[in-house]
Amino acid sequence: MPPAPRRTTARARARALLIVAVAASAAFAASARAASPVRLTGDAKCPAPASVARALRALSPTLDVAIGDDGAPGALRVRLWDDGVRYGAELGGEARFFADVKRRCEERARTLALIVALAADPPSVAVPVRKPAPESPVVAPPLAWRFALEVGAALDATPGATAGSDRVTFGGAARFLFGKGRWSGSVGALALAPAALDFPRARARTTAVPLDASLRFHLRFARFELSPEAGLAVRLVSVAGEGAVDSRSGLRAELGLRAALTLSFPIVNRFGLFLAGSVLYVPSPAELQAVFPPAPAPGAVGSLPSFHVGAVFGVTVRLD
Repeated sequence: MPPAPRRTTARARARALLIVAVAASAAFAASARAASPVRLTGDAKCPAPASVARALRALSPTLDVAIGDDGAPGALRVRLWDDGVRYGAELGGEARFFADVKRRCEERARTLALIVALAADPPSVAVPVRKPAPESPVVAPPLAWRFALEVGAALDATPGATAGSDRVTFGGAARFLFGKGRWSGSVGALALAPAALDFPRARARTTAVPLDASLRFHLRFARFELSPEAGLAVRLVSVAGEGAVDSRSGLRAELGLRAALTLSFPIVNRFGLFLAGSVLYVPSPAELQAVFPPAPAPGAVGSLPSFHVGAVFGVTVRLD
């Protein structure tokens, strides 16, 4: 038997209608199928099944509504009931009931028709599918220019020098770096102390200033940077003869190929330390000629070394 009648209020009726619109589909979704035929049964008088059927057809003209269970396959079977003050419907094993003291049958019919319509043809929420916006190409930020200055103490060794010559010479070095990303241009200069070259028939004193222009590639690691480079070099050499009259004393220019490897460590802010090793090869070194009295014409004494091995240790200063 239905629960005992209970006095209702206008607020309760409004709340009941709101429940119809919000919760009816969730309450009967498991038992109802979309656009199912509806078969109304029951002995309710207010509202009568015919009144509910008319309200259903008004809400959904395409809905198949009939009174009585004719055994239609897949039909949603609804039993209507009322006991005076209370009325309701049972469908799919679930029940919903309302209270109406004034017995307004048409309003009751519309309320039950809304419940049944939602159960028979549940509303679907169409979510618009938006076409994905075309992906804009990822543009990498422009690489910033990098400028740096390397200054340090240098040594220059000549393994092929004759016995008695100064095979190691010390001096100072400076190098300017400029570039973007992993590549840099490198322009360097060394100022070496005078060195003696000893030949069988003469002795000469040379002062060299090697200049070079190279291309450097930066390999960056967590705590250090390793940078190989290669390029061209010009070795400016001033030669002064000793023990004989040098008929061609003066400035000589030797063209060569240079390769180097630099290991650098950042210290703080813009400063770091570096250690660089280099090899310079001069394919056609300058020749030393001298006049030995009483011979009137100069004769060849020897050539300057072809290979030079250098090392520089110093400080790197970032200028960017």
